[in-house]
Amino acid sequence: MFGFIICQSIVFGQTDHQIKSSFDSHSFTEDWSIGLNLHHNYLIGDLESLKSKSDKFNFGMGLQLVKQLNPSSSLGFSYFGSNLNASPPYEYGEGYQFRVETEIDVYSIFGKFYFNRLREHIGRIPTYNIYAVSGLSYVKFQYELEGIADHYELVGHGNQEDVLDTWAFFIGAGLERKLNDRWFMDFSLTAYITNSDYLDGNPTYDIASNDGDDIVMSTKIGVSYRLGKKIQRGYKWSNTYLPLDSGTETEGRFTEVENRIHRLEQSGRLDSLNGQLADSDLDSVPDLIDLEKNTPDKALVNFQGREIKVNSNVKELHYINSNIQFDPVFFDLDKSALNDKYLLNLLLVRNYLNDDRNARIQLVGHADKSGDEKYNMNLSKRRVEVIQRILMESFGIHKNRLELIWRGESETISTNKDLNRRVDFIPK
Repeated sequence: MFGFIICQSIVFGQTDHQIKSSFDSHSFTEDWSIGLNLHHNYLIGDLESLKSKSDKFNFGMGLQLVKQLNPSSSLGFSYFGSNLNASPPYEYGEGYQFRVETEIDVYSIFGKFYFNRLREHIGRIPTYNIYAVSGLSYVKFQYELEGIADHYELVGHGNQEDVLDTWAFFIGAGLERKLNDRWFMDFSLTAYITNSDYLDGNPTYDIASNDGDDIVMSTKIGVSYRLGKKIQRGYKWSNTYLPLDSGTETEGRFTEVENRIHRLEQSGRLDSLNGQLADSDLDSVPDLIDLEKNTPDKALVNFQGREIKVNSNVKELHYINSNIQFDPVFFDLDKSALNDKYLLNLLLVRNYLNDDRNARIQLVGHADKSGDEKYNMNLSKRRVEVIQRILMESFGIHKNRLELIWRGESETISTNKDLNRRVDFIPK
């Protein structure tokens, strides 16, 4: 049991795996991005968009300029323009068959809050951001109302050629997705609640009581470009819990695994793992993989629990077993983070290397056929690098005993994609 006690002390003995960073305060000129957006806008008022076949889809273009204040929040300015076509809801009678076309220009100041960035302490390098957005808009608009019944006067509407304005409060939610260090996509759904009932021309004025304000629902898809020279240390896709000199994705994946090990220790789930490490014959090999569960006391065994017979004059032991096989570790789609359940696999690899000081291991990374070949080659490389870091830093294995190979999507073993996202261990 002594070997596994040492192993556990290496893996779980750390009191704090959360690596705090020393990020300096960013200057005003850093962390800016500019974006181009396509909006589809839906008017909700006395008249409503897409209520008749003559209504058109209301597309418009927009721009935004955003300053990332810190990892979890940003402040921005935006503009978009659009036409709004609207017709009466189905429940309106024949006397209320009006139609409106409104031109709007919306100027906004807004703030974003990124929910997923509250979990940076686990060491993740973000590739997406889920956010809530809210702000205040100044809206300029001009409407054209038509189809009004002859016996209704257009009292109070003023000249339809006049350009009117109003204020709007808005709230919404969205998702940002990283494309590379410079570019990212931005999707959102936002409700603009105006302080006016005239975006649809208010066709019920002096006809029916109505004190409601018009609403514009805007669906946005856009692409943004990050400005400046120091984007590698910018807040947008960096983890502030990682050191400045190691802000790579591999470093982040490794720290994520380290922090999960720490949480296992704190939550008491180590009891379950320790149960898997029970060793009835005290030969340092857990019963779970011990092929000889009753070896004599003080017998020399290999990592599978088999007794090794040696002569008394043998001063140095070296064994090679070509039948030795290790279970691979598997990964989720497009991920290089190791699941907690595969830690035992790495413990067994560590035992093998400690039993034979001359042995070496090839770490061979693979990916499925999702995505292009170049991307999958890089993904399989990241996977073996993460396993290498864990074996070196948490299990004490020297770098020279680990040979890294990555095959990308070239060596699939199954039509089940889950089985192709793996790292194999090959004894040398």
